[in-house]
Amino acid sequence: MNEYIHQLRHNREFRATELLKSSLDNQGVKVKTLGGNFLKEIALLQNRTRGPLFELMAEVMIVKAFNLSEFNRQAVFITPFGVRRFDLYVKSGGIAFEVKSGYARLRSFTRKQIQKDRYLLENDETVKRVIWVCFRGATAPLLNALMGSGPEPNIECFDIAIDQMEADYDKDRQVIRI
Repeated sequence: MNEYIHQLRHNREFRATELLKSSLDNQGVKVKTLGGNFLKEIALLQNRTRGPLFELMAEVMIVKAFNLSEFNRQAVFITPFGVRRFDLYVKSGGIAFEVKSGYARLRSFTRKQIQKDRYLLENDETVKRVIWVCFRGATAPLLNALMGSGPEPNIECFDIAIDQMEADYDKDRQVIRI
């Protein structure tokens, strides 16, 4: 797992973009003439491929941590606020997982997710727990929003923060903060 995380960190440094630029240069294509949008699109594509990789990594961790044998991917629930899609759902335990592969921030989209999560926790008997897994960390405002205030149900969060892991993987490190 540590080696896998190490490889993901290298991806984060836009190695794919650099490889493509080098390949184009070797073919005689001047990257600077392609414009900034081309390189932005490459970076966006690379970032979009991370999501499924982190979901797979979360799947492995969640299955091991919760000793699961059965779960659903991409579970869909209907709320008055719109459709809520979870990355993983354990029907037998009523546990829904949201995986955040990038640095998780409190934005309008995540606020809507939290609103839907709270609705489901309060009104849908099949959803007993909602757990967010944040691989690259989460902001304090997001963590506070997940905690809720007053009688609102809490949304659990595992802030793994792989960006804070050091390169020396032989040392024991506590990287999961709850």
